[in-house]
Amino acid sequence: MIAKSNKIDSATTKQYTQWRLLQKEHIYLLSLSLFLVACLPACSDLGVTPANEITYLYAAKDSVGNVRITGDLIINFENPSQLHGSWKFSGAENSQDMGAQIGEGSLEGHTEDNQFYADLHPGFRDHNVILVGDFDESKISGEWQWITIAGVTSSGDFIAIRK
Repeated sequence: MIAKSNKIDSATTKQYTQWRLLQKEHIYLLSLSLFLVACLPACSDLGVTPANEITYLYAAKDSVGNVRITGDLIINFENPSQLHGSWKFSGAENSQDMGAQIGEGSLEGHTEDNQFYADLHPGFRDHNVILVGDFDESKISGEWQWITIAGVTSSGDFIAIRK
């Protein structure tokens, strides 16, 4: 009769140790992957912005040249011509003739040959504000127009300087 040994040979122990380390690495990588997948949609809440997102300091003037609206214009340049983003503006007292530029919202638009076009209320044709102007790396400048059912109700100049 052959006696069974309770000892595990060193080769088996080494294989088991390597297998456990490999298993721990896989668990770590899986956990990290799940964490990243869960957090990526919330990156903007953490202050992380896509590389093609640019924030501009926005100022809009009334028809006589007084600055009445200021805030942030955040633009994501999806590709060379299409853009989308958001805006958050505040206004001086008696800014009701400036249209729907006070508050916050989303925007959509495009660029073409250094020309910029943005719609501050995508999907609305009445009570809307559009921005049309010249565009380069450091600033956007041009004219804003408040459009209602009657057409262009008021307008003025704007400038947006890259932060």
